[in-house]
Amino acid sequence: MTTKVILVGGGHAHLHLIRSLMDEHDDHVEVLLISRSSHQVYSPMLPGFAEGIYTRDQVLINLRTLCAKAGVPFIQREAAYINTRQRKLVCKDGAVYPFDILSMDMGVDNSSSYTKEKRNKNSDMLDTIESLRDSYYPLIVGEGLIEVELALAIQSYKQHNSKKGHVRLLGESRLLPAESNWTYQKVVRILNSRGVQTWENEAVQEVQENYIRTNKKNKVRFTDLFWHGHTVPSKLFLASNLPIDDNGFVKTIATLQVKEHPYLFAVGDSTIMGKEVKRSESETNAAREGELLWENICHYLHGTELGSFHPQKRSYSVLSTGNGEGLLIYGAVSVHNKKAWKVRDKQDQSYMHHLLS
Repeated sequence: MTTKVILVGGGHAHLHLIRSLMDEHDDHVEVLLISRSSHQVYSPMLPGFAEGIYTRDQVLINLRTLCAKAGVPFIQREAAYINTRQRKLVCKDGAVYPFDILSMDMGVDNSSSYTKEKRNKNSDMLDTIESLRDSYYPLIVGEGLIEVELALAIQSYKQHNSKKGHVRLLGESRLLPAESNWTYQKVVRILNSRGVQTWENEAVQEVQENYIRTNKKNKVRFTDLFWHGHTVPSKLFLASNLPIDDNGFVKTIATLQVKEHPYLFAVGDSTIMGKEVKRSESETNAAREGELLWENICHYLHGTELGSFHPQKRSYSVLSTGNGEGLLIYGAVSVHNKKAWKVRDKQDQSYMHHLLS
């Protein structure tokens, strides 16, 4: 008898699981991927794309192609809710898929994603970046790693392609709040040296067609605006009455199973575990989650003991700083040069080659 396993979402842990099925396949297990999009952007390579180093094809993962290589059917639909009693996944268009085991890896949405053209969270991120690069005064609102890296990358693109204007960056708290104060000070110096105009600890109170007003009464003008917003977990958890915390993140246990629902698995940023992981460490943990996820699904099917996952911090991280350079951080030691960027570039390209080959 065939066991039906549904994967909801094309997150990086699921991609790693699907890649592993190219090498090991169980004829008694039928795996199906359901995602609202047929393509997944490999987010660590976004700064390189913004800087003009990578092309679209280099940063996009075609889920249909990947699934076809692994013999996994791909269905482009958006999940609405899970009927946990009958073990059925219901999609927004009414399609219903029964399952024995279901895993969720959808990532997070953004509560206030906004651009001048009113593109929303479902917009093509690559189109958004191209628009910002061509804009005279693009304003990026956000204090996280992705916002800082994009600001530096777009500024670098402008300088190397003779694009007039400069990037503006506004953080509603201190820039890079998840990083050490030492790293923060280093990055601020880099931002200043590259000509990125910054504001910190200023909350947006008003958004108009060509400016925003902050709680400090500053009026920051722009010709294009990117506001990624605060991350919020998938609404699928609430709609399915799954155990969630006050912010909507699904509660999981160390085996990656949803609390009180052993036949449901959840990984990635939308889980209690995932929201505690720094972005610079998330890709490493996603690969490890993908390995353990498939192992634990198989253990669950055979009634054997499941393994536990413990987030692992990387021994080093590399922040993209534009100009083909990176800031490599290893404990209290840092290196800022082109060789540091090449370390990150090699790592990301190796990942994509392994995934797609």
